[in-house]
Amino acid sequence: MQRAAKDPEPGGWRWRWRPSPLRRRSDVVEAWVLLTAALLMVAGGLITGLVMFRVSQDAAQDQRDSRHQVTAVLTEDARHHRSDTVYSAPNTEYDWARVRWEAPDGTEREGTARVSEDSRKGSTAQVWTDDDGRQVVEPPAGALAVLQSALWGLLSAGVFVSLVLLLTRAVRAVLDRQRAAQWERAWAEVEPRWRRKTP
Repeated sequence: MQRAAKDPEPGGWRWRWRPSPLRRRSDVVEAWVLLTAALLMVAGGLITGLVMFRVSQDAAQDQRDSRHQVTAVLTEDARHHRSDTVYSAPNTEYDWARVRWEAPDGTEREGTARVSEDSRKGSTAQVWTDDDGRQVVEPPAGALAVLQSALWGLLSAGVFVSLVLLLTRAVRAVLDRQRAAQWERAWAEVEPRWRRKTP
């Protein structure tokens, strides 16, 4: 005759919820801590990720609203420049030139712009500036903006979940110390009586 399925092992998480003379108050506290942590990691991580995604999207939109393309005039011929930095593909070749443009307040600003290889002094190029006319990088748009926002959302959710895990581990460590102290006190009471009964 086949035996019935056994109850979960005592080390499983469900035993903390079942009435038992061996269950301690700290076991019940730990059960609630684990349940709360699981809910926080799922719901809190999701909410944190979505909020950061939305914040990042709003920030990208603010950048697109506050940055503008203006026409600049080259003050020199295009010059060949090889870039081997981590921000570009190895051995990628670009043509750059010094350019000048007019800020909203009428003052002239200067900077460097990426241009076509046949650009000559006096020709024009497009540069990105902020509302004060300072040169800035092109704001993220389209799929790039969505990808950046998604990465920020995932990173934020990961940080939140990690913090919950660390806090849960700290609480369980405190509970373990309390249980060890309770065990030592109980053994200190029982051990002398047990020793007297042992021949």
